[in-house]
Amino acid sequence: MENKIPPPLIAISAALLMFSATIIFPTLMIAIPFGNIIGAILFIVSAFVMGAGVWEFRQRSTTINPLKPETASSLVNTGIFQYTRNPMYLGMAGILVGLFFYWGNFVSALIIPVFLLYIYQFQIKPEERAMIKLFSSEFEDYCKQVRPWI
Repeated sequence: MENKIPPPLIAISAALLMFSATIIFPTLMIAIPFGNIIGAILFIVSAFVMGAGVWEFRQRSTTINPLKPETASSLVNTGIFQYTRNPMYLGMAGILVGLFFYWGNFVSALIIPVFLLYIYQFQIKPEERAMIKLFSSEFEDYCKQVRPWI
């Protein structure tokens, strides 16, 4: 399962499951003060974080294909990558959290940690193994300086 399913597809599937939970379990709604506003802000900020990650990859002319991390041509550690090693995945997770606040359904919140665990196990770990093979000590030093999420 490692690096086989595009992470955006996993995030979209998680969002659809979260939306389905609001329909299947309407009685498990949580009244979150300003939930719509908080959700919208998280969604927008998270989309910006994802976009900043893609921008940095494009600036360095390296692949953004998460299914083939071994084709990376350079280690990106500038811009948003100074703060998180995985801005695209962080952004996806943030969007899911934003959707939780927006929809306010308890069951939908349970999907977020499943997404995080899946992405970490089947996407981030394989990517980091590929980065160690490609960039060895440079990547290891980067990992010591920057956390995987935030």
